[in-house]
Amino acid sequence: MTYEPTDARHTMVHDANAKMVSAQEVACFAYCPEQWRLQYGLGLPPTNGAALAAGTRHHARNAAAERVASALIVLGIAVVLAAAAALLIRVVGQWG
Repeated sequence: MTYEPTDARHTMVHDANAKMVSAQEVACFAYCPEQWRLQYGLGLPPTNGAALAAGTRHHARNAAAERVASALIVLGIAVVLAAAAALLIRVVGQWG
């Protein structure tokens, strides 16, 4: 799909030879143009498949640890608020 400007508006024209560029391709090219050329230009598979899989597992573990840490932070805040409320009730009860 391409855009061709007309008078005051643009119309979409379908071009069978046009290729959509994905965000992954743009990121790949920005990181390493040679990697983009090999992977997308020549269609060669990455030769570091084991490292890519290890990186995926690493990031999955980190994401799980982040979720647990976030839950524990929320739990800690709830405990502190409950303790503050209990202390406030106790202090107010001593005055009355």
